Amino acid sequence: MNIFRKFGSKKNSKGVIGESSDSDLHPRRLAEVRPCEWPHTPFLEEAGILQEFTQYAANAGLTDFIADECDQHQILTNIFVQSFTFLPRNNPPEVSFDLYAENHQIPLTEFCDICMIPSDGSLAEPRPTEFEAFYRTLTVGDERGVSAITAAGLHFPAVHYFALFIAKCLLAREKVGALSSPDLAVLRRALEGDNTYSLGAIVARRLHINKSKGKIHGGIFATRLAAHFEVEIRPHDFPLTTVYLDRAAMDHHHFTDIESPHIPIPYNLVSSMRTRDVIPLPAPALFDSVARGGYRIMPADIIAYRNAQAAAEAEEEPQQWDEWMPAPQHPYYPPGY
Repeated sequence: MNIFRKFGSKKNSKGVIGESSDSDLHPRRLAEVRPCEWPHTPFLEEAGILQEFTQYAANAGLTDFIADECDQHQILTNIFVQSFTFLPRNNPPEVSFDLYAENHQIPLTEFCDICMIPSDGSLAEPRPTEFEAFYRTLTVGDERGVSAITAAGLHFPAVHYFALFIAKCLLAREKVGALSSPDLAVLRRALEGDNTYSLGAIVARRLHINKSKGKIHGGIFATRLAAHFEVEIRPHDFPLTTVYLDRAAMDHHHFTDIESPHIPIPYNLVSSMRTRDVIPLPAPALFDSVARGGYRIMPADIIAYRNAQAAAEAEEEPQQWDEWMPAPQHPYYPPGY
């Protein structure tokens, strides 16, 4: 017997859409519930960017957040997100939410501690104009400005991957289009240790927005809060599929070039809307932030990298000798040679 059918829910490969039959639960709208997507360590290792990603996570104060790979549940997440309210004007700032039928209102700092995200920094909402200089350290050739920058336009693969993690895991967004100011605030913290803005406030504001539009994300926060307040998962609240930012996800997000099947990990290095290069990963000599003085790649860098690769391959190629041809003995040189 399919125990999920009586609750009127429909499940696909990632998400669930439907309402609980529990009479004490009243979601505001009918929406698909999707899981937050976890970083995929095997892919990071294979691409040669695990060390950089780990360092970015540490800089942002998200090491423990990533390490605790908790389950996410359809009904719990749905009720939690659709009831979530950020109250930044309260003193101290607070968040309010439901865990099934239980309502909780707690300080933002407590929410951050439970969910393993930093609370330090301003509660103000980041603005695009504040990231113009930072944007120029990440890409070159795209003149559309900071408001149009996308994850695909980030040159370094570790930075590109971390931006995808911010959108699909931390900030629980459905689409990864143009990077928002909150995305850039988190990314700047990861790369430069800049804690101008509170990650807790950024996450809380995102959950507050998510309750009223779009598909439902945020199961990581719902699960951790439920565990903290000892709210038991209801017997019929099945877990959402665990989803990773693996190779298949990288193909979907155009991190890798699907038209280069002969290359194990063909990275899409996008310079502009009409210019890109496919770089086989790992490529630590090219994506060296110290050597480049930042996180962007110039055309001359790619040429120099490929020339160095070609020279190294030529040196490694063994010279072929015909074993049946004896070495010359006492060669004769005619007069005038």
